[in-house]
Amino acid sequence: MSNYIVLASAFRANLTPAVNMPRHTAAKKAVKQLTRSRVPEALGSFKEEGQAKASKELSLVCAVTEAQIGDVCALFFNQYQQDACLVVNTDNAKACLVMPKGETVELGHWQEVTKKEAESKECYTFFDGKYWYAK
Repeated sequence: MSNYIVLASAFRANLTPAVNMPRHTAAKKAVKQLTRSRVPEALGSFKEEGQAKASKELSLVCAVTEAQIGDVCALFFNQYQQDACLVVNTDNAKACLVMPKGETVELGHWQEVTKKEAESKECYTFFDGKYWYAK
């Protein structure tokens, strides 16, 4: 049973849509193979390391078991040079960032928020018609 969600993106702010979209498609296929489950998409806002401001990116919502978290995050770190993956425990809504070297940064609880509140932050997710943010 999947009781975690990994939210991650193959997009990079310094790449064009023509480069990012095939990366996204390849990542979605790879995650499906790793998790054997469907992989919905979300729109994320994230400030990459070294960027002056947050950028919008297509993200993947990966339902995983605890044992699959490392493999899914490693895919995004190794193949797509990501700075972090957001991991949410669906049992208690606790959210953290997992970093490439394995360290974690606790973010609080994953909560639905208003559009206004989400857009006042640099990092949020728009998924299934709702805005989400860890606080």
